[in-house]
Amino acid sequence: MKHRWSTLVGALTAAVLAQGLVYAAIHFDKVLPAWSYYGIFQQVAVAVESIWSRVHGWPPLSHVQDFGWFYAAVIHLSCPLIGFLFFGLLSRSRVSWKPFLIVALCAPVETLAHRFFDSGGPWMEASFALTVFALMVASLGGFPAIRRYSEFRNEIRSALSWAVNPMWKRVS
Repeated sequence: MKHRWSTLVGALTAAVLAQGLVYAAIHFDKVLPAWSYYGIFQQVAVAVESIWSRVHGWPPLSHVQDFGWFYAAVIHLSCPLIGFLFFGLLSRSRVSWKPFLIVALCAPVETLAHRFFDSGGPWMEASFALTVFALMVASLGGFPAIRRYSEFRNEIRSALSWAVNPMWKRVS
């Protein structure tokens, strides 16, 4: 049961972060109240843009178009990773290198897809974050249904091999 809760918390974290950060980036020109749901994400976006501009030696908000591509890549990497961090902390399961390889391969693919196709908006980004998170958890064998299916498949294989083999080979 603890594993299911940790998966739920990690998935919700990844989806809410992705949806909120993308919504704040789309409505970057509007000033939202800092205490509101989207206002918090807008404050994060402004802080990331300020740091990014300082690192490049530019005044704030002078290269917003360039910042948009950087910010999209940050969202594609960070949201599934933060969700996976919550999953790992709550489930206390061993983590291998596979989830990090998955997020490292999926984030550039999503960023390249945005160069050629129009974005579906905040909810599309949330679904992408959920998909990457689910792949990361599945790479650890994290879904019990998948484990039960593989056990069931092995039982069927052993039963079929017993039924297919001739009687004289079953003498052991």
